[in-house]
Amino acid sequence: MSSIKIPDGLPDIVAARFQEAKESGDLLAFDSTAAVLDVNGIPTFLSQTDPLAADDLEAVYALLSAYRSAGQRLFGFFNSGPHSGASQPHRHVQFLPVESMREGLGEGEWDLLADGLAEKQAKIPFTYFAAPIKGNHSPEKLHETYLALHKMARYAMDTFEKRAGTDGGGEEMSYNLAFTDSSMIILPRRAEGMAFPTGLEDPKETGVVALNGTVPGGHAAG
Repeated sequence: MSSIKIPDGLPDIVAARFQEAKESGDLLAFDSTAAVLDVNGIPTFLSQTDPLAADDLEAVYALLSAYRSAGQRLFGFFNSGPHSGASQPHRHVQFLPVESMREGLGEGEWDLLADGLAEKQAKIPFTYFAAPIKGNHSPEKLHETYLALHKMARYAMDTFEKRAGTDGGGEEMSYNLAFTDSSMIILPRRAEGMAFPTGLEDPKETGVVALNGTVPGGHAAG
């Protein structure tokens, strides 16, 4: 049984507190989705490259479940390593309301990509490993699932580097970890993004597009 107590109506509580913080000036929110929080003192954080712990995963799935129970959904993701698209060095898991991910997509049909990845191998242009999360998993079981996915991703990365004759240089594996209320997905990463060629002599490239853990959600917030 989870030791985390989630209050009833959590989505409404979060929305109200967010609005209060904006109005009081404690939180500055920008259209770019970046946020600056004014805190007293500098807390100590764990590194974003450290493995997640059982209590981290317990908190993640307690939050996902609470939103689902309230008739809403969240998509969570964790970026780890220099090629993952991580924006901060301290450990943090990010969440997006699924409905907000649909905004601006027009009338075309869009579904959360991660929902179908745990049940069957999808034909998508990147390597991933997924596991279904059904029922109330214990923190220990969630952690076992995470470690198993991490091991498979590490093996895939080592195998690729061996066949390609490359060496990772001993650095920690970069990866994105995605969470829904019914699945956990890991994507090993070798690069944060790619440059798009113009086909011209000058300039040769239009720029670099960097991607993070929103990719398994079927979104491209780089």
